[in-house]
Amino acid sequence: MTVIIVHQKLVSPEEVKVTSLVAIIYFFMSVGPSIAYLLGDRIYFGIRVDKMDEALLVSVLGLSALFMANALYLSLRGSAVPASYRFVPGDNVIRITGAVLLGTSLIMFTLMLLNLHKFNLDKVSKVQSVAFIHYKLMLLWMAAFVVYFANKWEVDRVLLISFGVFTAYCMLFSERDFVFILLAMLFVHLKSRILNQRLFLFGVPGAMLLTKLTAGRGEIFEGSTISAFFNQGSNLFVNSFVIELVEEKGYPLQWGKTYLSSLLDSIS
Repeated sequence: MTVIIVHQKLVSPEEVKVTSLVAIIYFFMSVGPSIAYLLGDRIYFGIRVDKMDEALLVSVLGLSALFMANALYLSLRGSAVPASYRFVPGDNVIRITGAVLLGTSLIMFTLMLLNLHKFNLDKVSKVQSVAFIHYKLMLLWMAAFVVYFANKWEVDRVLLISFGVFTAYCMLFSERDFVFILLAMLFVHLKSRILNQRLFLFGVPGAMLLTKLTAGRGEIFEGSTISAFFNQGSNLFVNSFVIELVEEKGYPLQWGKTYLSSLLDSIS
């Protein structure tokens, strides 16, 4: 609560609306499984229940750090700078990332055609056939999208075509990453209007649709709607698993190595 109050004092109302909504979504994705657990419902089997309190603390600290870093940046940049994260447009950057977007979209489209017959299978079975490239391809597409959108700052034909293919690919393989890309575009274009009554008109059906899209991802998503709704986030699984590796299995802890490994993985 203190973090939110400080953030609201430091930044403009428009930035508060967007960042607060992002924080709410991230918080829900982190805390949701613990709510399901407290309600006596099933949670993802990979979550280490005995490490859940520590995993929750890590999520809250991470969210607070992101929140305060955003507030610090926005407060230091001064009123002379427009309320925009836009970079200086670079034609070469736009051409290269646009080519990457269309190239990865073409590969995704080909993989979809080859795997349409697996539409009704569970997620694991579908992903196994493309596991050698699946997540690398998705990460490459999203990285290209971020750079392209940050330079172009508008939804053009390249973005629409590639996003359409990316969405279809995600739905075929029971992935939900396209939702976060869609939210990013909405946050940019609906800054000053994003927290109003209409948000709930679209937000509630959207949350229900997202819950429906998790069908086929595992047994916990095939049961009650409440269980599926609260088990949308995987942060607790990752955090509790890493904590167990370090505390009980003696894995060496090297501060900052996660960020370096993520950078190297994304490049490779």
